[in-house]
Amino acid sequence: MQTGLELISRGKYREAVQVYDEIWNFSREHDIRADLAQCESMLGLAHRSLGNSEGALRWFQASLSTAQQMGQVGLEVEARISLSSHFRQQNDLKTALEHLERAKVMAENTGNIAQQASVQGHLGQLCMSSDKNAALRHFEQSAKFRTKQARSPIRDPEAAAAGQRGVVISGQEAL
Repeated sequence: MQTGLELISRGKYREAVQVYDEIWNFSREHDIRADLAQCESMLGLAHRSLGNSEGALRWFQASLSTAQQMGQVGLEVEARISLSSHFRQQNDLKTALEHLERAKVMAENTGNIAQQASVQGHLGQLCMSSDKNAALRHFEQSAKFRTKQARSPIRDPEAAAAGQRGVVISGQEAL
């Protein structure tokens, strides 16, 4: 996955699509659903960057569907944020808002501070054209979540990746 992300960050979107297509096929063949959902999301991002709106939408919707089938709320929140960004770019603000409102509730229910901050930031972006005061409130809320995230204890990322309980360290130490 990292290789595809590096390609996207360097503007090599076609190459990223090829990498993610390979990962997606492998993940599908071996029923690695978590990688499948992430890969679908990244394929959506790469297609959007290429200007392929229909392809982006198809992959973002696939990511949402996979996350829902898996019951992975965190992945569903991320998929809804991606879909919201897509619809905002298409000037379908109502659909963008619907996805963000659902993502907001889900992130609040799970207590995922990073996702709550992200949703608030995206809500702020969505409000920029219509209500600058509301946009400012969302950006301020996002900043509060980010500050809270930096101060709260987090698990050791390597231990978390290995599926272990991990050592609790403060967010400041992690930075």
